[in-house]
Amino acid sequence: MKERWALKRYPAEKYAQVCEIISKRFPSVRFVHAGLPRDDKIMHPAVTDFRGVGTIREQFGLLRKCTAVISNDSGLMHAAAAQGVKTFGIFGPTNLWKNLPRDNTTPIRLEKGVLSCMPCQKASGGHGLGRRKDGSKCAQECLQKLCSEVVASPIISFLRGVVDEVHNSDDGV
Repeated sequence: MKERWALKRYPAEKYAQVCEIISKRFPSVRFVHAGLPRDDKIMHPAVTDFRGVGTIREQFGLLRKCTAVISNDSGLMHAAAAQGVKTFGIFGPTNLWKNLPRDNTTPIRLEKGVLSCMPCQKASGGHGLGRRKDGSKCAQECLQKLCSEVVASPIISFLRGVVDEVHNSDDGV
């Protein structure tokens, strides 16, 4: 089971690249890394590591205070969206129609047709998460090939409006 969940994780080094791209555009933006202690650490100076800190309820409360959440297809992604926080969900092997929260979430994934094995998760009778149609094991290509610029782009678009709004209110406009 643990191996299946790992297939849904966007690599930590790619998250660090996303943080760098966003930080170049918005130097004052800070990131919080919530999750489990076993999750790979995101190495970026603008990231504060809260993996494993507090209870799950406290981590949900932390998400509620965020302007936006960037997340794998995970429980924390669903919690952020359910609390009304703008959420950017990174999807690899899972079906959007099955796993995408109904509100507040922008899905980010490779375009259809890039990989013939996407998505490998099927509701019933399929080859299953982590298995290609030919029965071979997934190598997580759907997340490995998802470049950090593609992930950062919709987040930057969202933050433009938020940051501009904050700056305008600071200027009294």
